[in-house]
Order: sequence, then C-alpha cells, then structure tokens
Amino acid sequence: MVAVQRKRNTKKGFTLVELIVVIVIILVLAAAVVPWIMRHITNAKKVPCQSNRRALIYDLVDALAMDEAHTVRDLQQMVDDSEIKCPEGGTYTVMCTGDPLENTDTLQIVCDKHKDSISGDGGSTPANPNAASLGLWGDFQKFAEQSSQKKNYALREAFLKEYGGQWPTLTVDGETYYIQPFYSESADSSLPMEQRTWLYATKDPGTASNWSVPYVFDPVTQEWYGATKWNGSAGGSASILAKDADTLHDTIANSTHNGTDRSTWKKVNKYQEDVPGK
Repeated sequence: MVAVQRKRNTKKGFTLVELIVVIVIILVLAAAVVPWIMRHITNAKKVPCQSNRRALIYDLVDALAMDEAHTVRDLQQMVDDSEIKCPEGGTYTVMCTGDPLENTDTLQIVCDKHKDSISGDGGSTPANPNAASLGLWGDFQKFAEQSSQKKNYALREAFLKEYGGQWPTLTVDGETYYIQPFYSESADSSLPMEQRTWLYATKDPGTASNWSVPYVFDPVTQEWYGATKWNGSAGGSASILAKDADTLHDTIANSTHNGTDRSTWKKVNKYQEDVPGK
C-alpha cells in the first residue's frame, strides 16, 4: 500500500481579532475624516451665497447714497426684487443695527440657510440675534423724527401701516410675542430719538395701549428682559412707562414691581426673533 503524504497549507489568514482591529481603525478614521469633509463641503456651498450677498450689499449702499431707499423695509424690498439669490434656496433678510444713512457698516444681509450675515464692510459674521429688533427700532426712530405727529398711539398706528401691517416676533419658551415700538411723550424733545423710543413684546399683534407687558428690550444694553411674577417665577408683566431710555434702563436694572422684592426684570437668555414673511 502506498502512503500519500499531504502537504499542509502553511499560509495564515487574518484572525477574527485582527479583522476587528482593522475595522475599528477604519471606523475611527472615518469618524474623524467625514465631519471634516462635510464641513469643507458646507463651507464650499456657503461661499457663492456670501459672494451674492456682498454684491447685494454694494447695491444697497449705492441706493442709500443715491437717496433711492430710506428705511430697512425699502432695502428689503430691493433685495426681494433682485435676481441675486442664495444658490441653495435660502432667504435673504436685510438687517440694520443703526441708521444706514449714517453708518453703512451696520447694514447686514442674513441668509436663513447659512446662518451668517454679510455686513456693509463685506465681512462675514454670525447673524445678530437682535437684528429684527434693531431694524424695527432704527426704522421707528427715523419715522418718528420725520413725522409731525408726536403722540405715541398715533405714531405707532401710522408706523405699523408703513411697516406693512405686521410686527417682528419674539419667541420665548415656545410662546410667540409681537415686538413693538414705544414713543415717550414725556421725554425732553431735545433728547436724541434713541432716548425717546424703545421696544417691548406682547401677545397683542395690533397697537393696543397696554403698557404692562411681559418683555422689554433694554435700549441701553440692547438685551431682552422678562418680567417675573410676585414669587420670582417667569411669566409676569410690568409697566414700561418711563421718561426716557436711561430711566427705563435704571428701572429694569434696579426696580421691583407688583409690590414684592421678587418681582423684577430678568434677562432672557434663549429666544428667537423673526421678521414677518421670512
């Protein structure tokens, strides 16, 4: 009988442990590389949008210089009518943190898709969370300065019609409030208009004369404050009547209301402002 000797295969494959180690290494590398790639893709998509907004900024600055626009609403209409749009379908909103006729560096165009703003100097910055408030406040100051009417209610009524019939909104804890301007009839007429006007937010979408409100925009710090209840919890309301902006600021910072030390104005840290139709 002839014995057949079989050769043993001495080649070794990967063990299960080695395969697992390789897979883990690949997953770790993917976890590190994929976000980096996605960030670069996102930034690449943002660049054309920023270029478009820079072009629009130059158009708006020219319009202001040529006296073809007078308010943020005029500028917004120009942007809406322009053929220059966000390549990814974002909506452009014009914001202004001051008087655009005085300082074009405060002019901004925000894209709701890319969540940043292009300012008058061409730079890109995070969108100002108070842009809607500051735009409304700036427009109201200019409107009040030019108007012969110096009664708060009449000014607000006329301005709302001029503004398109809708106030910007403030959303806090899922609740929506309407941001509205206030004109102090008791302020010294020699004071600048920024000292004679301020903003507040209420549930009323119209122009009702109720000056005990849940939220007020401090004209000095330019931050939102909410009135607390008698026990110090959120959800109260308090008067925003004051002689001028500095007096209102002192009231917000130092005074109490509703006859208890716990009823104060507290800074609102989380909120969202929106422009109507955007």
